[in-house]
Amino acid sequence: MQKGVIESLVMLGFTEYEAKAYTSLVGLGMGTAREVHDISGVPHGRIYSVLKALSEKGYVTVQKGSPTYYRAEDPDLVVGTLKAKLNERVDGSLAYLKSLRIETGHPLPFWSIHSEWGINRRIRSMVENAKKEVIIFFLDSSTLFPFMKEIQAAEKRIRVSVVSLSEEDRGEGLPLEVHVPNERLRQYFAKMKRTHISRANHLSRPGFLLFADGKEALILEQASGGDVATVIMAPELAFMMRSFIVAFDPEIGCGEDIF
Repeated sequence: MQKGVIESLVMLGFTEYEAKAYTSLVGLGMGTAREVHDISGVPHGRIYSVLKALSEKGYVTVQKGSPTYYRAEDPDLVVGTLKAKLNERVDGSLAYLKSLRIETGHPLPFWSIHSEWGINRRIRSMVENAKKEVIIFFLDSSTLFPFMKEIQAAEKRIRVSVVSLSEEDRGEGLPLEVHVPNERLRQYFAKMKRTHISRANHLSRPGFLLFADGKEALILEQASGGDVATVIMAPELAFMMRSFIVAFDPEIGCGEDIF
């Protein structure tokens, strides 16, 4: 019995046993429960309930007697009807999904990612696809551990700068070189911290800031309800943010060679 046929029928709504029994009956034309059991491999203890279910769905007709015979309905009718219903459900789902999408005419330069999988995939993608430079600022070095494989691979082909913004955490446990900002950059971030409106601890706290090629940035914030990543796909803004930082500490990144 072809595995692909069974899988296709299951996709259309059959259970695996129903698909095996129906396919066997199509081949037999008409048969008893025992014959269907022998050919399909459906367990003897299940064959009667499976055939009953197929009958109730209209896929099989029953001829009472001793023994009782079963006959498969025309596959064109059965499969064609199920296919039409499936297409209808798919079209309805697609229409609903489209109604949820906000059409802006242009891609949004900022958006937030709330799922752990989505955040991790975006960070890995930015690091893996960078062509010249990756810059990462962190306050807690543990936030970088999930991405060590990608960061270390990037170090072998492009300039990678990992920068600690914490006096207490200099990334001693990280398997890569960590840059400590110079005095000018430390003062710059200290002023930013003093002028920043404080947030309640349960709302969010900084995770890290990532720049890729000076064109794209990602800000990771950690909150009690789950991490949130803000992606900045505005090259002008990302470049301006990066340029301020590199101007204060030229040892970070590629400097003017980024372009």
